[in-house]
This record gives sequence, structure tokens and C-alpha cells, in this order.
Amino acid sequence: MRRAVIFAAVLASLPLQAAAQQPAYRAVNWLIVVPVTASSFEVLEDYGEGARGMWCAAGDYARNRIGVPVRAQLYLKGARGPSRAVPGRTAVLFTLDADTLDRPPRSSYSLSMREVGQKRSVAQSYQLCTEELFDIDDL
Repeated sequence: MRRAVIFAAVLASLPLQAAAQQPAYRAVNWLIVVPVTASSFEVLEDYGEGARGMWCAAGDYARNRIGVPVRAQLYLKGARGPSRAVPGRTAVLFTLDADTLDRPPRSSYSLSMREVGQKRSVAQSYQLCTEELFDIDDL
């Protein structure tokens, strides 16, 4: 119940730019995704989620809200820092358009919220939303 109230309060206070046609989106891991332009969006940091949670929310938004093909690439456009869309919040900026990056895109085995230009597919990002299939204590 508390999450629902907080979510409603945040949504009511989100100032979206005119270019963003879609309202804010709550990802499967409860992080809020805010469209910034037609091809970029911010994932707002919350619930102690790290890079895995941020990439998960980006993949969920791209796949389930805007219907991007799972083979499409997501790029980290803006490192973890002050939100451009929601004052007082911390966010990471993602884009679907590699041409808008300041650096050449590159793949990485590690997850980051600071390495601008890092890329992974929508499918790889969304896969990060899955829980572990087994508990290590059960082995």
C-alpha cells in the first residue's frame, strides 16, 4: 500500500517535457521510468536498486511500454546523477539512438550506471529482471 501511495504521489509531481508523449512508467521492479524525448528516457533511482535494477527497468520500459524489438540496443547516455526530468531525484539517462551519444557505443560484461556509451540489447536488459532460479542454500 505504501508503495502505491508513493508511486501515485511521484507520478502526480513529475514534470514531463513536451516532447515526451507517454506518461511515467512503473517498471516490473517498481522503479519509475520517465520519457525525456522520443528516443530517450530516465530511470529514477529508488529502493536501493543498483545497475542491475536500472538496466532491468530500462529493458522493461523499452520492451513493454514502447514496444521496441528485443534485439534493439539500449545505450547509457547520461551517467548516474541529478535527474533532468524530476528535480531532486537521482537518475540514469538511456537512449535508443546511438547517434545522440557523446562517445562511441561499446559493449561490456559488467553493468554500470557511470560508463556513458555502454550498450546492451533490450532482451539482455530485460533478462536482468528475472529472479535467481534457485537459492544457493538449497544446493
